[in-house]
Amino acid sequence: MSAFEYVGYNRAGRRCRGILDGRDAKEIREILAAQGVLADQVREVKAGYKASVKRGTVAQRIGFYEELGALLGAGIPMVDALGIIFSAPGVGIEQRMVAQVRDAIREGKPLASSLATVFGGMQPFEKAVLEAGQRAAALPLMLERLAGFLEAQHNLADKVRSAMIYPMFVVGFAAAMMLAITGIGLPAVGRMLGETGVSLPFMIRWSMQWGATAAALTVAGLVALTVTLRGGLVRAGRSRSKRQRLERLILKLPLLGAGYTVLINLRFVRTLELLATGGHPMVESLALAGTASGSVWVEDIMKHAADKVRHGGCTPAEAVAMAPPLAETALPAWIRSGEASGATGKMLGRLAERLEQRWERFANRALNLVLPAVIIVVGIFVLAATLSILLPILHLNRILLQ
Repeated sequence: MSAFEYVGYNRAGRRCRGILDGRDAKEIREILAAQGVLADQVREVKAGYKASVKRGTVAQRIGFYEELGALLGAGIPMVDALGIIFSAPGVGIEQRMVAQVRDAIREGKPLASSLATVFGGMQPFEKAVLEAGQRAAALPLMLERLAGFLEAQHNLADKVRSAMIYPMFVVGFAAAMMLAITGIGLPAVGRMLGETGVSLPFMIRWSMQWGATAAALTVAGLVALTVTLRGGLVRAGRSRSKRQRLERLILKLPLLGAGYTVLINLRFVRTLELLATGGHPMVESLALAGTASGSVWVEDIMKHAADKVRHGGCTPAEAVAMAPPLAETALPAWIRSGEASGATGKMLGRLAERLEQRWERFANRALNLVLPAVIIVVGIFVLAATLSILLPILHLNRILLQ
């Protein structure tokens, strides 16, 4: 059985389209004819076919992971579970995308690589987490935890975006006002006050000479900076060495570095916990958890460290200590305690809970710091523009009163 996409006309003469399962195109046409649909085009949905929403949103992936995890947890085989999702899509994912995943699974491909082919927006750590779940024979649990983690991240991002709407609007309005004042308002006030012989402040004199040019250059500079930063991030994402340098730079930043360190550790510990609980060998678990961390730097370090553990060059705790972001959270000590007590998975679970609390506190504190900072910066610009206009006018009023 394969999935076929069709385009045809129903009894009312209206154009319709959809996806059906069948052995070949002939059978699909027969099924459509029995339903009163005249098939115009019928083609098989093959692997690699580009869906109209190929990337898939985070919300779509969360819903897909939750539904697939629930079906697998109920003991339904993978192909049958995907068939149920295909027949009754309720998570917002196109049927053709589910069909591609199901056909890839039928061909013997792993779930992680099949989903990565269809969901172009999948993050590297998602694929690593799914691979870890399959190797640990705990895919339903891993899908549930992955969906929960992504949902928490998605909700936090929505919270940040919602909270930033007001300050960003204020910043945009203030920037536009500053450009208008600098390029138009101050020069006009300067020409008016110049006729009275009043000494003009430096800002007005500067605006009269360079205001319009500065405003145009500011707009062009902001556009060029945005394009350059975006292009730089894209190029950095394609090069592992550049990504490593970028990650090291981010980790050194005062506020952002602390949050990024917690996020890397949270992903690493959650993956390692599941693998340890499932009885997966620690040597392979370290490499998989490094990939799941989402950090190229940590991933490369852990691959090298796993080889050293495999050849008896160091212990798992010492291997984790080789990655500076992981050593900062005392993870090596937790692993040593878990190995000594024979409850590594339990110890890692406790550490993961603490890291989740730390991540939540960091996000709330960062948001509480950003909003006042933005308002203060906007206030300073508005105050400078206002004083530049009011001071000459007040000076002129004193002269007239005398």
